[in-house]
Amino acid sequence: MKKNNNENRNPASAEWKEYRRLAEKILARNTETKGAPGPKESAALIHELEVHQVELELQNRELQQAQLDAELARHKYFTLYDLAPVGYATFAPGGAIQEINLTGAALLREERKDLIKRPFQTFLGVDDNSVFNHFLKNIFSEEAPQRCEVTLKPKRGYPARLRLEGGLSEPVVGEGLKCQVALLDLTEQKQAEQALRESRERFETLVDTIPDISFEADGAGNITFVSRQWTVFTGMTFEETFNRGWMKALHPEETEAVIARRREALQNGEFAEERYRLRAADGSYRWFLVKALPTRNETGKVIRWTGSLTDVDDLIRTQEALRLRESELNLVMDAVPALIAWVDLEGRYRQVNKNYADWFGRSPAEIRGLHMRDLLGEVQWEAIQGYVERALAGESVHYERQLPYRGGESRWIEATYTPDFDERHRVRGFVVHVMDIEERKKIDKELNDSRDDLNRAQTVAHIGNWRMDIRRNELFWSAETHRIFGIPPGIPMTYETFLSAIHPEDRATVDRQWQEALNGSPYDIEHRIVVAGREKWVRERAELEFDPEGALSGAFGTVQDITELKAAEEAIKAARDELELRVQERTVELEEANRHLAEQSRILESFFKDTITPLVLLDRDFNFIRVNEAYARACQRAVTDFPGHNHFEFFPHEENAAIFRRVVETGIPYQTFAKPFEYPDHPEWGVTYWDWILTPLPDDRGKTAFLVFSLEEVTDRQVAEEALRNSERQLRSLADHLLYAQENERKRIARDMHDSLGASLSALKYKMEDLVHNLSARDSGKIEETLGSLIRIIQDTIGEARRMQNALRPPLLDDLGILPTLSWFSREFQKRYPGIAVEQRLDVREEEVPELLKLMIFRITQEALDNIGRHARTAQARIYLGKEKDLLRLTIRDNGAGFDQKEIMNQAGELKGMGLSRIKERAELSGGAFSLKSSPGQGTVIEISWPLNRRGEVSNNGQH
Repeated sequence: MKKNNNENRNPASAEWKEYRRLAEKILARNTETKGAPGPKESAALIHELEVHQVELELQNRELQQAQLDAELARHKYFTLYDLAPVGYATFAPGGAIQEINLTGAALLREERKDLIKRPFQTFLGVDDNSVFNHFLKNIFSEEAPQRCEVTLKPKRGYPARLRLEGGLSEPVVGEGLKCQVALLDLTEQKQAEQALRESRERFETLVDTIPDISFEADGAGNITFVSRQWTVFTGMTFEETFNRGWMKALHPEETEAVIARRREALQNGEFAEERYRLRAADGSYRWFLVKALPTRNETGKVIRWTGSLTDVDDLIRTQEALRLRESELNLVMDAVPALIAWVDLEGRYRQVNKNYADWFGRSPAEIRGLHMRDLLGEVQWEAIQGYVERALAGESVHYERQLPYRGGESRWIEATYTPDFDERHRVRGFVVHVMDIEERKKIDKELNDSRDDLNRAQTVAHIGNWRMDIRRNELFWSAETHRIFGIPPGIPMTYETFLSAIHPEDRATVDRQWQEALNGSPYDIEHRIVVAGREKWVRERAELEFDPEGALSGAFGTVQDITELKAAEEAIKAARDELELRVQERTVELEEANRHLAEQSRILESFFKDTITPLVLLDRDFNFIRVNEAYARACQRAVTDFPGHNHFEFFPHEENAAIFRRVVETGIPYQTFAKPFEYPDHPEWGVTYWDWILTPLPDDRGKTAFLVFSLEEVTDRQVAEEALRNSERQLRSLADHLLYAQENERKRIARDMHDSLGASLSALKYKMEDLVHNLSARDSGKIEETLGSLIRIIQDTIGEARRMQNALRPPLLDDLGILPTLSWFSREFQKRYPGIAVEQRLDVREEEVPELLKLMIFRITQEALDNIGRHARTAQARIYLGKEKDLLRLTIRDNGAGFDQKEIMNQAGELKGMGLSRIKERAELSGGAFSLKSSPGQGTVIEISWPLNRRGEVSNNGQH
């Protein structure tokens, strides 16, 4: 500063010469008016004094102009001060308000004129008074910036929460110490934080009430959240589960396979679904269906996995049991010595067993879908058409007739048509049960002849027969037995009823003999009965019957009225035993097969009826065989609307038809997720989304015979996910616009400071220096010292204004562009850190850098180099900016201390450091991909790449 003052006083300086020239010009004009001077010496002295007077007048006018400019600058400053969006106030040491802007007065709900010299404590409660007093005390005692939070007393329904940030003001001569404080309104922020906490609590409550286990993991698959159901099931705490601790619950046999599949899913970054077993708290293992859905950022990188674990142990066991039952059912149907088929409402075969197909010399697959007329022929169809119509009307039909056999001969058959009803008791088809009775007919003829003889013999010999179901305690008597005992047919018969007909004196003996017979003793007894008050003698014999497991199930016996015909007992018994044995064998075999078939049908019926998942059973030609109620509800149709129709008759869809054909041809199941579909008959429903599985069911030759189609509508889930994605895009767009608005405001303030404040201060500085130079010698000591200090303050203010202007927005960036700005900043950086050499490589032309990225590139470079200067402990930094095909790449590296990347990441996988996090945020908001590489002792590399389209604009930054 002293050097500059000396230069300004130098009469040879350009400024001094200009003042001298103007003063002499004005004096010459005045001299011409006054006339010639006196003696030479007086004239020279007067001339010098007059010149100096004119100089002082010129300087006085310039000083007045500088004062006017300073007043204008002060007016602009106070305008900015009052209109600032943040409250500002100046406090005395006791808390009295000295100055406050309009925003601060609005926060206190008072007029500004009423606030001056009022203690700020009057606006606070007791507890917050102590906080504010401590805040002031620290500012004035420690002379360092301080921060605190206080709550204003409620006024006009407005209990505002404020953050106070401030420090000491520059001291002013004649005034006491003051501090300047910013008043930041935190009310909305606190409300948002409270709403966020409440939302999080609601989310966790909702997740904990879901029976499934919910979880979240970071992009690397490490667990970051798990619902309460996990702890309930496994007994593991969150700390034990965190990261990869959950794998301790895996079944040892599956750990290696699960890790491999998990690694593959993380590499692919696609939706994952698998099943594996987990250990429960009691040590048992259960099967779980695990689904995991990735969440990506705008660059496509997976940043989070969200999933669920569903206990499917019971379902897997049920499915396994169902498959076993279906296999057993098919085996039973094929093993049953009968022809079995299922015919739909149109008279077409939908299912036949092997015996049915063999009868006609065809395979089951060839018969399925044929009409009965096409298989049986026109003659046979006309003969049985009436029976079919009766069955489809809901009537059970039984008939016998001759049916052509595959060799051309005709054989006798016994056919039963049993209607098949749905849950609404509507006929959906009928079951055909055909027995080959050709041999039986022959036997029946012989038997009828024998029966005629037997009936005549029973009538003559008075012999009847009976059967007993021991488990149910039911007796079945022949007509002759009823006649012998004198009990009319139709009366329910039990063992007790039988005993009541025995002569009272013989009842104990008969009962004892029967009990012994149940334990294995023969039952052949003669006893008396009482019929209409008259005694009759009968002879009874019985044989016990056992089920396949060897348990006693029943007995068969005869009763003979031996009152008159006892002599014929042996001959009739032999004929009767032979006949009944043959009938018994065939009857037991048929009853057992029918019972097993009925049980399997009941289980399958129950599963199809009760499951809440929409299910469809189709034949290989995609014709509906059966649908459950859940599927019918989803289509808003009745269950009976589907059988007899083709799937693509109702829901035409070329892509799905191709998928169905491929599953039939390959036998490989197909699964899809969130597949869009629009109902052709209900366009008003709009597009719906479905998860569905198409499973082929092979026949005994391995060819697809049926298709099981299961679906789940996920339209609500898809809509919610799309809404979430739209919300994220809108939030990112808002953040991007806010960032650019901030930079534009910085640019405006910097321009105003340069154009107004900087220029005014410079003019004031030059005028003050000239005034110091032209002061008289007698005053120069004290006034020069005072004005010299003012000049130094102005000089420092100019420097500070320029520094603030460059920090807010470098003018060079707007005037020359990004490339000169980077070179200028590198030189400025080396001035601040002379021990660090900056090497630049700028392989791009100025016009190739999009205008929207220039400021972002400068801010990122500025932040990165500041980090290097403060933390890297390096001797060299390198900057690279270049265009590579359709990418604009910025790389900043150093060979300094580096760091462990894991230590600067928080639990959510985000950067903890403010500098690095700001660089990452700026890069991603501008559409770039951020990359960071560092390790201890190996330096740090920051790389950002922006994809460019053919117009040279950022291609994936939709906000611009």
